[in-house]
Order: sequence, then structure tokens, then C-alpha cells
Amino acid sequence: MISDPFSCSEISPDSEGSDPILSCTRWNNVEKHGIENVGFLDLSEILEIIDPIRVHGPAHGPVSGISIDTRKPMGEDYVFWAIRGEHFNGNDFVEDAIASGARAAVVSRDDCFNRELPADSTLILVPDTLNALQDLAAAYRRRFTYPVVGITGSNGKTLVKEMLASILCLERKTYRSPLSYNTQVGASLGLLGMRPEHQVAVIEAGISLPGEMDRLERMIRPDHGILTVISKAHIGGLGTIENTLQQKQRLFKNLRSGSFLLLNADDPLSLNVSRSSEANVVTFGLSEAADVRADDVVSMPERGHQFRMRLFDRDLEINLPVAGRFNILNALAAAAGATLLGASPQAIQQGLREFRPSPMRLEIHTTVTGVTLINDTYNSDPASMKGALDVLAKVGSGRRKIAILSEMLDLGLHSREEHLAVGKEVVRSGADHLITVGENAALIGHAAALEGMNSKRIIDTRSYKEAAAELEKIMNRWDVVLFKGSRWFRLERIAKELVGSIGPTRLVVNLDAIAANIKKIRGIVGEDVAIMPVVKSFGYGNDSIRTSRMALENGANYLAVAFPDEGAALRENRIDAPILAFNVLPEEVDKVVKHSLSCEVASLELANALHRAAAGHRKIPVHLKIDTGMGRSGVWVDDAIPFVETVSCLRNLEVEGIMTHFSSADDPGSDDYTLQQIAAFEALLVELKRRGYGFRYVHAGNTAAVVRFPQTHYNMVRPGLAIYGMYPSEAVRSLIHLEQVISFTTKISQIKEHPPGRCISYNRRFVTAGNCRIATIHVGYNDGYPRFQSNIGQVLVRGRKAPVVGTVCMDATMIDVTDIPDAKVGDEVVLIGRQGDQEILADDIAANGGTINYEIACKISPRVTRIFVQS
Repeated sequence: MISDPFSCSEISPDSEGSDPILSCTRWNNVEKHGIENVGFLDLSEILEIIDPIRVHGPAHGPVSGISIDTRKPMGEDYVFWAIRGEHFNGNDFVEDAIASGARAAVVSRDDCFNRELPADSTLILVPDTLNALQDLAAAYRRRFTYPVVGITGSNGKTLVKEMLASILCLERKTYRSPLSYNTQVGASLGLLGMRPEHQVAVIEAGISLPGEMDRLERMIRPDHGILTVISKAHIGGLGTIENTLQQKQRLFKNLRSGSFLLLNADDPLSLNVSRSSEANVVTFGLSEAADVRADDVVSMPERGHQFRMRLFDRDLEINLPVAGRFNILNALAAAAGATLLGASPQAIQQGLREFRPSPMRLEIHTTVTGVTLINDTYNSDPASMKGALDVLAKVGSGRRKIAILSEMLDLGLHSREEHLAVGKEVVRSGADHLITVGENAALIGHAAALEGMNSKRIIDTRSYKEAAAELEKIMNRWDVVLFKGSRWFRLERIAKELVGSIGPTRLVVNLDAIAANIKKIRGIVGEDVAIMPVVKSFGYGNDSIRTSRMALENGANYLAVAFPDEGAALRENRIDAPILAFNVLPEEVDKVVKHSLSCEVASLELANALHRAAAGHRKIPVHLKIDTGMGRSGVWVDDAIPFVETVSCLRNLEVEGIMTHFSSADDPGSDDYTLQQIAAFEALLVELKRRGYGFRYVHAGNTAAVVRFPQTHYNMVRPGLAIYGMYPSEAVRSLIHLEQVISFTTKISQIKEHPPGRCISYNRRFVTAGNCRIATIHVGYNDGYPRFQSNIGQVLVRGRKAPVVGTVCMDATMIDVTDIPDAKVGDEVVLIGRQGDQEILADDIAANGGTINYEIACKISPRVTRIFVQS
């Protein structure tokens, strides 16, 4: 395999310019190590196009994918392309590629033919594998006559591409190059994803050296063009900002009079392109002179923007749910391009309203010693440095914070000023210690010292090894450590070593999905209704602290917990939002006072206890619980009026809200009963209003009611399950699409060959019927993997389902991998979540045990490490 999965010396298809490391985020038919489902190529066609020097083995057969990374499994009809980088050579890994499943390999070294390879594998020798890959991509691109839009610029290429595709795909079959596949390798792979059934393609191109755009243009041959902006990003290899423009505009050198070229009206330098282009030039921007512009912009923190778009000769009201003022320009470019390609105004509004950016994730881990690691080592530039330090400030609130920052590359003449600016951001973040890596990164420390940071807490290093040694000296239990840097400096190696101390069984919590689900609910209830996420039971097993923060940052107004101790934990982690505790005993009222909680009140006994405890303190906000048919806690609706009157007279209490709870809002068969509950509650509200009682908050809607009964929104809703991407019933699932939040994974710890008649696990409940490969995985019922999965459950290994065999043990489970011959020790096993094209939901496990999905989620053990990912 490639020598080091964390080495910077590998070529990435999706980083601007000269290519650091590959990672493996799936995007439709693509992984970052290659492209699959290349269903319209035969090996013989590839040979004809690339004109090899020598071929050994079969010269024909279907090709289903192309890969450049031997660390990832390949299908049986894959071709491995041995790309050569500055510090590695793909030719060294041909044997690994064939062993991983590739049927053929394209190489550039004669000695590859001296290796012992299977007789049915094919070796193809070419002078230069990158040139051959680009020849293939160029020839493949010429097969298609539908319009291809080429996008380049210093910033915003991927966002404009994704926004444009979000609009176009509503009315026609649209292909877009995956993720940020825009380099010499990435663009080549991206073009190979085009299909005959598509009607338009959107391709991005990125460069960092002179001459690179000519190679990309030869492959992409765009029919139309978009130039986002010209800035200092990646200026290092291009010398000057003027030369950056000269090089990037070469993507459009063959556009003709029937083409359109979109230019940024707010970027005077970009407008110079119009002088040399034969294409129809259209401008976008915030200036009055732009053909497509934005007016009346209203920006909402964490919720995006609303504005009026002047789109040629018409006005459109736009709701753009992504933050950052730069995204307004990206949306204008996308809308202009979509209009010129024939998109309707309705598609433009819907496509932008529903747009979600592809995540560039950072990961948050907590080690067994309580150290929180923020791993954001994908790339490093001034904007992402600031963003990472913002996360450090937020996550590390109240704890000691250590920032490990590498030098930023490709800044050219602006390197000094940008590194000094980051130093100021370090101080603003409240970091207690700073370790810099790289010569120019020392400027970060210099600026931090000038801004008042203790110089004894600033350490300048030149390598990740030095940084690791210094970190070891200062890191203590409960610290929060940020790793942020360019791949070249290998900070991920330090992070990997620390994360490696975490057990193999993990619950990955996607915080972006929580944010998206909050916004989905906001879209249903509107801006005037408060949202009170229920974060009880450790945030339904997901960590109530981080769940709460993410919910509040994305539009939630209040929080709800089951017990006062849960509210106390949130307060201790500096969450200042209002918190309602549902189940409070009279002897716990001191906790309500101490931690400034609000309290659900369902009895006069509790109300009087709160009244006494609050004497001499602030008034305690209370929400009166009315039982309209749940039959659980609360005052019966028939007894509610005297209850409200009595509690309202207790001067140390503030009657802030009134509430009820539905028993069956998720069940269409019980809708009559739910409507009876609603009617009883509303009749009470009418009578209370007649008697002069009003409430700041009236709330009843759980997840099911929020979705199925809009009349229950009142002025506050209490979603629980929906926040975590789960549905209480199929009836709810049919009405809203939620983002899945959790992925529960473990690893294979052993594989054994078993003959027929061998007993597996306790009580001999499974006996092998034939020769079997049985894997032991590192999870059991003590981790929250239910014992009822014995002999009926399934897991995912290498994208395929494997049955659970035998009895689930306390710390281990056995699975049958006989039909997955490439499974090996150390492979990831998905218990809940997606792997490849397969998915297992908490609902699937719940169905096996006759229970509900949130019981499955809530029972995932605290000993399972939580790993948090977010953009």
C-alpha cells in the first residue's frame, strides 16, 4: 500500500494545485481515491486512446472504475493508475493494487513486468501515467455533446459549482465534478464520471503553477465559463495577482460567440477578461452595474441570507441558508449561469433555498484521559485558520486550550502579513499555549506575543516530531488541543497517535446534521415560533453538551432536559440559554434555583416547594403541565383552571409557559384521539384567556406533532427525535427528510476458518453448516449492541452486509464474512450508518427487537467513544 496514509507526499485529486493527501469521503459514484461506475469504457478502448508502449495480459474487458490509491478496496474490473508524485511512485504499489482487486494497472516503469502477478491481470506501460490519464479524460469528454460549464477562480469554485448544480438538477439531469476535484489528477477523474444520460455538466478547474490551465482546458473544453474572483489564494506559484488572472482565464480561450462567460462585477481585475473573449459576457455582483445583483440583503447569523435578486429583467426573492456574505456572490453567479442554461425562476429559488454545501469536516475526539482533540488538518489558509480558532474558543470555553498551527503555504508575497494576522486571532481565541510548526509559522507566535500572549507559552518548532515532543511536555488531562495545518507538515500524525489511544468502537456524531435538522424544523414552524430541542438522556445518546451548542447556534431558543442534574451539567459547561427541566422532585428544587433552571410543574406540592426555595432569589420560571390524555405527568385538563389560579398566586414563581404532551401524534390510526387532545388543550387556553391569564410560551408539539399537526405549533415546539435524524413513524418519515446524525462503528479483531459443525458463541445457538469464515468484532451488549441481534442482526463490512451469528456477548459479537473474502482484521464494521451503497438504521435494529429506534440510540454505552464531526 502507499507508504503512509498520513504522508503529505500523495497526490490528491481535489486540492488546489500540486496535490497533498487523499482522503475517502464518498460522493455519489466517487471516492477521493478514484472514480467508479465508469460503465462506458472497455479496456480495449483505453488502450487505443493512451497508445501504450507495452501490454501484458488480456487486452479487453469491461472497466468499472479507476483508482489511484491502493489503500482502498477496488472492484474486480478496476484499473489502477500508478501516478507518480514528488515523494512517492505509484509504480511501487502495483502488486498491492492487484491484490486489492484491480484487473489492470497502468504503469510507467519497465520493472513492474518483473513482478509475480496473477495470469489474468493486465499491465500497461506508458511513458507518463498522468499524461495518459489526461489523454483518456480528454477523449472521453469528447464523446458528449451536451453543454459543459467550466468554473475557475481563486475562491468559490466548488460552492458555485454546487449551487449551480443544485438549481439545474431540478429540471434536467446534471453532472457535476465531485467534491473539489479540480487539479491535474482530480479534473481527469472527474470528467470520467460523465454519462450519456446527463444533459449538462459542471466542471471546476484549479491551478497553482503556470501552464497547468492549458492542460485542464484541453480536457474540459468548456462550452461556457464562470470566473468567480481573482485573489491572493494560491498566489505563490503564480507570482502575481495579474499573472494569476492571465493563467486562470486560459480555461476560456476557446469560448466562441455562442458561449456565455460570467464575470464578477465587484472584481475589477476579473472584468479585464471581457476584452479578449468572444463569448457573451454577463456580470454578477453587488454593484449597480452588474447584470445579476442582490439588493435588500438581510443577513441572519447562522441562518444565511435573504435578499432580492435582480436577475436580468426580473426580481426574485431568495432565501439562501448558508452563512458568509461571499456566498451571496456565489449564488448570483449560479443563478446567472442557470438562467442562461434555461432554468426557470422557480428552480433558481428552490435550488438556492435547498442548497447545502459539501462539508469540509473537522473532527472532535475525546480521549480516555479527557483530552479533547480538534483535528482540522485538511488544509490551511487564513480563512480556515480563523474558523478553526473560533471552534477552539467555543469548544474550549472554561478549559485550558492548546493551539498547534502549521505554516500556511501558497501565500507568496502575502505570507508575512497573513501569518501575523493569524497570531492576533490566536490571542482572540483565548489559547493558553501555542505551538507553531514551520519557519513562517513562527510569525504567528511573534504576533501573538506582541498582542500580549505570554512568550513562555509560545513554542516554535520546525517539524511535527518536534511539535509532538513539545505537546507531550505540556498536555494535561481535560485540555482542548487544536491541530490545524497544511498536510505538508503532517500534524495529522500527532492527532492520529492521540486518537489511536481511543478504543475501536466509536459513535460518530455529525454535528452538521443536527444543525440541518434544526433548520428543517425552522422551515416548518417559521421564524415566529420558538424551538425547544429536547436534549435529555445525554442528548439521546449523542452528548447533550455539543448537541445543545449546535442547536442553539442554528436557531434553537430554549433547551429541555429530563432531570435537573442534566440541566446542571449544561450550566457547568457554560450553556446560558434557558433550560426547562421536566421531571423535578420537591427535594431537588435547590438544584433548580442554584443552576437557574426553568421547571415543569405538574403538582401543587412541587409548586409550593419551588416557591419556598426561591425565597430571596430570582423568580423561578415555571411551565404548567396539563394532561390532555397522555395519562402520565400533569394536571388533568378538567382540574387545570384552579391549578393555574393557585400557582399564579405564588409570588416567587413566574408562570412563563403552559404545555401538554401528545400520546400518539405519530400514528395516523390515532389521529382522532390526537385531535381530541388538541381540542381539549385549546378549549382550556380560550377559557384561561377569558379569565385574564396569558403565557409567554404555549407548547405541545413533539417531533410527530411538529410535522403532522401544524395547529400545535403555537409559539413554541419541543422536537426531540427529529434533531437526531430519526423518525417516530413512517407517517412522519413520509413528510420530512432528516439528516442522519449517528454512525456506530467498530472493527474486526479476529477472523477464523471454521469447518462444518463448529459451534459459535454461548449456548451453541449457531452451528456452521459448511466451511465458514467467522469474524469477531469488538462490540457487545455492554456497548449497547443489543443481545436480541443474536442470529438475526446484520452489520456492514467493506460495503456488504454480514450476518450476526451466535449469541451477542458482553464485549464481542461474531459475524459471518464467508461471502466477503477480502475482509481482514482491522476492517471497519458499521453497526448503524452507511458504508458504500448500503445502510443500516437504528430502525432496522429496533425492528429486530420489537422496540423503538430511540431506545437503540439512547442505550449506546458511555464507554463507546463519541467522535464529533462538523464543517
